[in-house]
Parts: sequence; structure tokens; C-alpha cells
Amino acid sequence: MDRHGMKRPPEMGEMKRKADAQALTLRAQLRAVMRVRGMSVEDVAAGARLDAGHLAAFLDGTSINPRWQEKLARWLDKAVDDQP
Repeated sequence: MDRHGMKRPPEMGEMKRKADAQALTLRAQLRAVMRVRGMSVEDVAAGARLDAGHLAAFLDGTSINPRWQEKLARWLDKAVDDQP
């Protein structure tokens, strides 16, 4: 098969579908934590060790790499748990 006919491995497609389904909830949770804590996109990006531009695009509705989204979700869980 030529390189243009190559397809994504099935597990990657499933990861992306799962991430896209979870993104709506994750965005809402992230916005709430940012609002409560007075955090900027740059603050979250530094804490989660993600690119601020990609994070801003994610908040605007763009998909991000499923692994980055998992990383963001772990950071968000920790941020909620650390809430004073």
C-alpha cells in the first residue's frame, strides 16, 4: 500500500474517539478550575507541562493529542484534589 493509503492503527482511532467524547466534560471542568483559582491558560499549561497554544485551542473546541489530553486530565484531577 502506498504511503497515502496508510491508515491509523485501530487502537489510535479508538483513543481519539474516546478523547473526543471526554473533551466536552474536561473543557468544562478545566474552565471551572481556572475561574475559581484565577488561573490563565499559561498557568495551566506550565502546571500540566503542555503547550499554551494547543491548550488554548483545546479550550476553543479543537482536539488535541489524546495522550496530551490524558496528561491534562491527570493534572486537573490533582488540581481539584489539592483545592484548599
